[in-house]
Amino acid sequence: MRSQLTRLWKCERGTTILETALILPIFVTLTFGTISVGSILFVKGNTLHAARETARTIAIGEDVVGNATAIANNHLIDLGGMTYTVIGSEVGPDIKVEITVPLAEAALVDVLGIFNSGELKSEITLKKEIG
Repeated sequence: MRSQLTRLWKCERGTTILETALILPIFVTLTFGTISVGSILFVKGNTLHAARETARTIAIGEDVVGNATAIANNHLIDLGGMTYTVIGSEVGPDIKVEITVPLAEAALVDVLGIFNSGELKSEITLKKEIG
């Protein structure tokens, strides 16, 4: 009996499958989590750039606040078919541009469902140039 237990304890058959079954879900989650965060950062960078350029275009007098969506659309071509909202406003001497993207669309892959709710918001405020 003791020799059978010793032999069973030393047997390494199936350890590779067991180790793979333990590590693979963690590895896949980390990989897709990294892809999701990278996608969100890409969208955030693009929306910040578009908001900044839209506000700058309005602030220097090249266009009006009513055309904020059209101006932002020219800078958001990289987002493809993603839905986003552009709000441009003029409050006193300030030009404010806000671009909002649903977080579920910004995350390319959402394995755990973390990014299902919420929104990614980029907001820029610039002073209007006088002259």
